[in-house]
Amino acid sequence: LDLQVLDLTQQLVLAGTETVQDRLRDTEVQLGKTQEALVDSRHELAKTQLTSQEWCKQQRLAALDIDNYRRYIKVAREKEKHFKSEMAGVSKRQVALALELAKRDDA
Repeated sequence: LDLQVLDLTQQLVLAGTETVQDRLRDTEVQLGKTQEALVDSRHELAKTQLTSQEWCKQQRLAALDIDNYRRYIKVAREKEKHFKSEMAGVSKRQVALALELAKRDDA
């Protein structure tokens, strides 16, 4: 009877140990999966940050393009005003010359 009790006690200890080992093994597997998921999440975060940085860079470049375009338009409008004033001056001189020629023809 003592041998049976000892045998049953050993079986219980082994069963308890196996259960603990199974739980430990399951926990280690779960920990490994969690670590893999964490690494994947970090990779995704890094990709998102790079994408965000690229988007910000594109926004800065677009803003620079808009500023350059505005300056180009401003310079073009100034040139247009200058040419219009020159054209008005040329027209006035043409009228003055036409009047001068008309006076000479009449004389």
